[in-house]
Amino acid sequence: MKAKIKAENIAVLEIDIDELEGGWEFLKEEYNRANIPVNVIYPTDLQRAPILLPEFIGPTEVLKGFESASNP
Repeated sequence: MKAKIKAENIAVLEIDIDELEGGWEFLKEEYNRANIPVNVIYPTDLQRAPILLPEFIGPTEVLKGFESASNP
């Protein structure tokens, strides 16, 4: 997984929702999730919708998300 992230120049961002005012409300409104973690892949084309990964993920789900994000 680390090799794929490096090879594809994928940026990984981790945000502590407890540090953000209104963070929980944002998760509920934007992603219909009230639990953490929320794993989202944002395509480089920001006109495309973010890809919300399942609540329980493994390498297969993450790689499918990468694939989906890279294909128009």
